[in-house]
Amino acid sequence: MEALAPIAVLAAASLFALGAGCLYFAGINRPPVASLRIKAGAPNPKGPTQVVDVARRCLTVVLDASGSSDPDDEDRGLLNYAWRIDGRAAQSDNVVRFETLGDEARATFTVAGEHTLAVVAIDPRRAASAPAEVHLRILDASPQAEILRQTAPTECGDFTIGGGIGFAARNEDIDEDATCGEMPEKFVYKWVATVPPGSKQASLVAGPCFDASPFPGLLELPKDSDGDADSRLACLIPDLPGTYNLTLRVDDGAGRSAAEEQAGGQRVSTSLVVAADRPPCMDGFIPPPGKLYLLDRALPARFEVTEVRDDLDGFPATDRTTFRWSLWHQADPVWRDLPSGAHAVDLDPLRYAVDELVRLRVQASDRVKRSTAACDGNKLLCDHATAYPGVASCFKNTLCEAWVTWETRFR
Repeated sequence: MEALAPIAVLAAASLFALGAGCLYFAGINRPPVASLRIKAGAPNPKGPTQVVDVARRCLTVVLDASGSSDPDDEDRGLLNYAWRIDGRAAQSDNVVRFETLGDEARATFTVAGEHTLAVVAIDPRRAASAPAEVHLRILDASPQAEILRQTAPTECGDFTIGGGIGFAARNEDIDEDATCGEMPEKFVYKWVATVPPGSKQASLVAGPCFDASPFPGLLELPKDSDGDADSRLACLIPDLPGTYNLTLRVDDGAGRSAAEEQAGGQRVSTSLVVAADRPPCMDGFIPPPGKLYLLDRALPARFEVTEVRDDLDGFPATDRTTFRWSLWHQADPVWRDLPSGAHAVDLDPLRYAVDELVRLRVQASDRVKRSTAACDGNKLLCDHATAYPGVASCFKNTLCEAWVTWETRFR
């Protein structure tokens, strides 16, 4: 009977402890429960398997594991976290920039693709939770493109046959920012021109407007284009009046398939009106025409044109304007051309008799040999509407001189 006393005491103590609610079983540690949500950079998934789109590369996604919990009171606030990307320990490499701070992580992907990010919560006694995951799809955003005209239109607001019209592509890839650093983009530029019906000789060339080649219909630079200046330039050389449309597509070299064209590049277009070439119009002279000049025979007499307004070949803006000078005097009353094609001529007074009437006139021509009308006699001012009824004039001063005559006598 005495031998059973210790057992009875232990049983009584156990019943007392159970009744008091303080029975404790040492060695049982329940694992924590991990929670993961997207704090910034993308929307939160609506379910555990939903793939969330990240709008572009180089956009930082902030992950928050602060909702993780531990059923053991003494371990709360003492959890550690192990992060994984695609089943491997998360760390920065050439695909992702990754950093952690407490229960948060920041992931910046530099390459488009799909990735699974997971977190495991670990308590101080090294019990680990099941992983909590989010699934991300990193998109390659289309580059933003703009067509810039390098050639100014005429005073009418249109362009002219015979002259090259230059364009430049200005593009920006919004995937690149300070967070991600400079990415080695390989841009590809495609230019397409739509020309008026009947056009056969129009040209569209890659590069600045001094380059020319047969119209290819579609220009695509090499796939390894590094986006240098010439690859962003195009030159349209029209051959007929009408409306031309130029379309530019910029691809960022992400290797999109035809089905993914819209995601891989951006198209922008511009339209322009091309008009027939208008004849040039002279608008500055030394000395001014319109009166009789009495000049000293001891000094050479210079006559010059100081300004020509033209759609293509204004002077002195370009050196392609040519001038036709003609001379008439009383001893030889026939208009004869002078050899000079420059903007000025000098007359030698000693070649003419004293008080002999001398007339000098000039006409300007542009590169396509469209010259001003011959307005001779007393009419010194010719406007385009009079000289060319079928060609509209858009010059601000439509009465600029088209064919000018000076009269002089040497004494």
